[in-house]
Amino acid sequence: MKTVKITAISIITIFSFWYIVNMFITLGHRYKADFEIYKQCQFLLSQPLVAEKDFVAGYSWVRSSNIINELYYPDGCTTRIWDFNDVTNLCLDSIYFDKKQNIDYNFKKGNTLDKGSSNPIDVISNIHFERSIHIDLNRQGKISNHIKGNNYIGVIGVVNDLVLSNENNKVQAVLYDNLSPKSSAILFYKKDEHLYMIYVRSKSEGITIDESILDYFNLD
Repeated sequence: MKTVKITAISIITIFSFWYIVNMFITLGHRYKADFEIYKQCQFLLSQPLVAEKDFVAGYSWVRSSNIINELYYPDGCTTRIWDFNDVTNLCLDSIYFDKKQNIDYNFKKGNTLDKGSSNPIDVISNIHFERSIHIDLNRQGKISNHIKGNNYIGVIGVVNDLVLSNENNKVQAVLYDNLSPKSSAILFYKKDEHLYMIYVRSKSEGITIDESILDYFNLD
C-alpha cells in the first residue's frame, strides 16, 4: 500500500510539474495589447502619424519575438506592420509568394488576435522563421504584380486570406479577411536584425492599390 501511495504521489508531482512548466511556456508565447508601441514604426512611414490628419488610431500586439502593429484610417486603407526581430539568418530572397486554392492547418496551441473583427489573426504559439517564409494567398487571392528593391520585396494583388509558413512548410500564422477580397499590397522590408511585413488593405472596392503605395513608406 505504501508503495502504491508513493507511486501515486510521484505521478501527481510529475504531472503538476509538467503542467506548471507548460503553463509558463504558453504564457510566454501570448501577446499583450499595447497602445503606444505602434508609434515606434513611424520611421517606416513617409509622413509621421501625428501629421496624418486622416489617422484614427493604432495599437499593437506585443510578444518578445515579434510585434504586430495595426494602423487604422477612416477611409482608404488599413495598414498592418509585423515586426519580426529574431530572423537574422533570413534574407529577402528566401521569401516566396504563391497562390493556393486551400490550405489546411491545425494549431494545437496558439493565439487568436482581433477575434470578432473582420480581420482576425491565428498565430501558432511558438511562431518561428529560420531560413525562409512562404506567403500563400488562400481562397480567392490573386497576385497581379511582383515588386522588388534593394531592401524590400513584395506583391500587389487581391487578398482574402493570407497564410504564412516556414521553411518546413508548417503554417505559422493565418491572416483572415472575412469581407470580400480587396486590393492589397504585401511588402517585406529588412533592416538590421529586423524583418518587417507591411500588409496594406483597401477598405473599399473602389480603391485600387498599385506600386505607388511605395511612396507612403521609407524602404531605402
